[in-house]
Amino acid sequence: MRTPRLLLAALLAAAACGGDDGAPDAPIPDASPPPDAHVARAADYAGLWLITEMDFGDEEPGVIRRDGVPLSLRADALVTPTGDATGTMHVRQLALLQGLPAGEVFAGEQQLTVEAVGTADRWVLQTAPDEVAVFDAALAGDRLVLTHDADDPRDTADNPPDTVTCDRVPPWSTTTVGDWELVTITVDGDTIPAETCLEVEAGTTWAMMSMAISIDDRQLFERVMTTRLFSDDTCATQTGTQASTQTGFGEEENGATLRMWATEGAAAEFQAFSLALDGDELTLTRTACLPLPECVTSAPTEVVVRRAP
Repeated sequence: MRTPRLLLAALLAAAACGGDDGAPDAPIPDASPPPDAHVARAADYAGLWLITEMDFGDEEPGVIRRDGVPLSLRADALVTPTGDATGTMHVRQLALLQGLPAGEVFAGEQQLTVEAVGTADRWVLQTAPDEVAVFDAALAGDRLVLTHDADDPRDTADNPPDTVTCDRVPPWSTTTVGDWELVTITVDGDTIPAETCLEVEAGTTWAMMSMAISIDDRQLFERVMTTRLFSDDTCATQTGTQASTQTGFGEEENGATLRMWATEGAAAEFQAFSLALDGDELTLTRTACLPLPECVTSAPTEVVVRRAP
């Protein structure tokens, strides 16, 4: 068995001194950090961070900002401490072109370790099972700037941003979180009730419409619209079904405003609504939409939904 280096050194020192001469043992050095040493704390970063800028330097897409034109970014990160210097970071982000989704929503949870380096902090993020990204963290009030440290030997990230600028913000409100079903939808002045037999082609075709929407606690949503077709005015004989699925990304503020970016196949849209909750019914009244001008008549002006049982 190999003798540990420190134990071997102690034995050699004792032999050189001729053994125990009765002198008192030397004090054991205190290995604890001095009282004023910087300590890394995951709790310093707890909460919701709005990602306001990502700078990729000379790589595409260069600098992308939350308020950029024509390319912009909707992204945030929720940091939850799990230990003194560890936590999870749930990230979601969506690139926008002219205010519309330019790709799929990215969402995922990453493992965070905060390390003290001198008087500063370093973030070590497990971004994938075989990928680690290392950033120097500069926190000033509610602004956080993360600077990629490509020289850290642990870093294996594939084209991460050079810097990420974040602002700590209050958590999104949660009025819309949950499962909902359609009550009525108003489009271009016509109000359509759900699960009601309606004539869509005179004397030949009737239809019943339903819609289910699920919004998770990070305000990622899925909406499924289903239209059943019938050959009679009592909607007893079904002749077909049409269904469409839309997925997207929401931001709800103060229980009063909801912004939604969504894709359905190759189609992309943006809608903003004011919110009014009455018991289990929620009324969404449109305040803005894209793409213009077609969304003015094609997007709903009001949607009433009810919490699903």
